[in-house]
Amino acid sequence: MALTLNLGVLDVAYSGDKKATTTGAVAQILEDRYHVFEIFWESRKGKIAEWIAEGIATEIEDVLSGKRPNRDPFMDAMQQIETEFRAFLDADEISKIMPITMQITAAQMGHSKRFKDRYNTEGKRDARPALIDSGLFQASMRAFISGKLSEG
Repeated sequence: MALTLNLGVLDVAYSGDKKATTTGAVAQILEDRYHVFEIFWESRKGKIAEWIAEGIATEIEDVLSGKRPNRDPFMDAMQQIETEFRAFLDADEISKIMPITMQITAAQMGHSKRFKDRYNTEGKRDARPALIDSGLFQASMRAFISGKLSEG
């Protein structure tokens, strides 16, 4: 009777990357170095628990009112978690919680692989949030529940 909340990414290759880096590899590096998912979880676990509880409560209410249990009771909560994670990165909250010197320096200097002038040598770009370069890691974030509610 154990359910597990999983936070991760869809494993997608970065286009144009000669080394064939994937979002999965990047997510593992970021988690190992900066504990991105762990810090997100710790900062949002109360909200996340509420979203999951609301989903289960809604499903129970639907069943008790005669509706068929035909949807994933966690679907809305997982979408809220994914949206919240993206907002967490956009707001650069991790930099406020934990100093990420190298990433912050690159982000503050406007370095980005999305542009031809990736090192912003012409100074045309402003700073960007830490941990968001191409945006693929952020966009590929997914949350899902694994395990079973019933015994046996």
